[in-house]
Amino acid sequence: MRDNHPSNDGFAVDSNWEPDGIIIDGICNSRRGARLLAASSLRGAVFVNATPPQSFHPAYASLTTDNGTLAVAAARLLKGHGLRHFAFVGSGGDEPWSAKREACFREALGDAGSDLRCHRSPRRRTSQGWDVEFKALAAWIADLPKPCGIWAAHDQRAKHVLDACRAAGVSVPEQVQVLGVDNESYICEQTIPALSSIEPDFSAGGYAAAEALNAILHGRRLKAKFLTIPMKGVVERLSTTDLSGAGSRVTRACDYIRRHAKEGIAVGAVVRAVGGSERLLEKNFRAVLGHSICRELQNRRMEAAARLLKETPMPIGAIAANAGFRNANYLKNLFRRRFNMSMSAYRRLAGKHRSAP
Repeated sequence: MRDNHPSNDGFAVDSNWEPDGIIIDGICNSRRGARLLAASSLRGAVFVNATPPQSFHPAYASLTTDNGTLAVAAARLLKGHGLRHFAFVGSGGDEPWSAKREACFREALGDAGSDLRCHRSPRRRTSQGWDVEFKALAAWIADLPKPCGIWAAHDQRAKHVLDACRAAGVSVPEQVQVLGVDNESYICEQTIPALSSIEPDFSAGGYAAAEALNAILHGRRLKAKFLTIPMKGVVERLSTTDLSGAGSRVTRACDYIRRHAKEGIAVGAVVRAVGGSERLLEKNFRAVLGHSICRELQNRRMEAAARLLKETPMPIGAIAANAGFRNANYLKNLFRRRFNMSMSAYRRLAGKHRSAP
């Protein structure tokens, strides 16, 4: 079997290579590999995470990772940690299996999947190569809503995410929790922090592939032509283990603020809803979001005020009351500082955008 790890490439064979059958991973992804297969004396093959080339005519079976099961495990773990924001980082290429994992993850997240943010590498590499791509990944992570759960297509890609988090000044796991796939210990146990990963049952998949190839070479009918590699389990390490509970506390607080900010609640109400001390929750907010509880309340109220300005003819005094501000003049001054224009100008500008063809 040719190892199809994303960091490996190429395919080389001995000039006397004349096997009867083969379990192969990745050769079909290159023209040279397809030609080698077409010119071989193979009587059968099992293709792992690959589609046989059209020129391949002997009997074959296909073995693929159960992406649906992996995605459900990723969604269950991250949602179980109380997260409400999610992201997916693809393999770094155009591999169909990575796109499939992304689609399955979106489905497994349910309602939260509609807001899933995804990062894919550019199809055309620039002359600067990885440096440009790495900076783009770091900027994308910095811009994600926090706290956030990121599932990466494989462990090497998850390591890229952890490195980018460090470059962007994003703390793991307090602000972002990161999960990979394959549980490759030489990666997962050497990252900072140690990487959590979903482990497929490669041994069971290997036995299934061997049994299928043996049946093909002995002319027996296959029980199934399309096989899947089952999932073994999830190995949690520090990248998804928020020992301080900061992420989950901030998530609960933000949920409460989102539902009640327009009611004019104060910081004390948020603290009582989450439990614990105000000092601890303020510390959690600054660690995860980079600002105070009061600023989060203000942000949600400003969003409500801006939305009412754009969508309704409501007077500014009424907008202040409906958005949770007790003083209309305070809102006007705050709005001008935030948007660099008056509320009336903002409404006029929003009206022009709505009426534009």
